[in-house]
Amino acid sequence: SGNCAQTAGSTPDGAGQSFVDGRRGAGAGAAGAGAGAMALAGYQLFSRFEAESPPDDPLGADGRYAPDAAALYFARRPAETLQRALAIAGRAGGLGGALLLDFLSGSLETNEAERA
Repeated sequence: SGNCAQTAGSTPDGAGQSFVDGRRGAGAGAAGAGAGAMALAGYQLFSRFEAESPPDDPLGADGRYAPDAAALYFARRPAETLQRALAIAGRAGGLGGALLLDFLSGSLETNEAERA
């Protein structure tokens, strides 16, 4: 009654499912492990790049702001720069959220000194 040669995933109860080494989802596990390894390698690369960068100054030779020197300084520190940007965004978001709640609750003037 019918063809006995069925491939993995061709049965009605297993349609569309992949089998790798006889286990379901092994491909997804391998993909996750690969993504984790790539993320770790990227982090290590950025960390080594930052550590090997020569110490330089974001200011010009005269001690004043120099856009090119600042761009080079922060470009050599991408992980540190991203971490600082996220910290600043978190604090600004917290203040903005507190001000919004004060406004919505009608206590903006009451908490004015605390938010200043």
